[in-house]
Amino acid sequence: MFERTVELVQRARVDLVRYAIATPFPGTRLHEALRAEGRIVETDWDLYDGEHVVFRPRGMTPERPYDGHRWAYRETYRLGKIFGRLLGAGPSPLMLAANLGFRHLAYTFDAR
Repeated sequence: MFERTVELVQRARVDLVRYAIATPFPGTRLHEALRAEGRIVETDWDLYDGEHVVFRPRGMTPERPYDGHRWAYRETYRLGKIFGRLLGAGPSPLMLAANLGFRHLAYTFDAR
């Protein structure tokens, strides 16, 4: 799943990518369904930010979405991947700077 997403981003030459972990915000149908199934594992609303896993996913460990999210960011923001996407879209100093900023976050951020 994560690999296919990163491949699509590269093929489509998306110039700036922001990944998020599925987040069942209170008041949504997803939140109600997961709550009814007993799969909400976190009620600290500060963690409902797209960077933390706040529910027990089906078919994978709770760590898998987090690890896949981090992997996708790191893979997407490897220098070769950045240049491959941006060269196809035409050079833009602003997009290069933004991608390098996201690269820094991808390699330093740890939401755990």
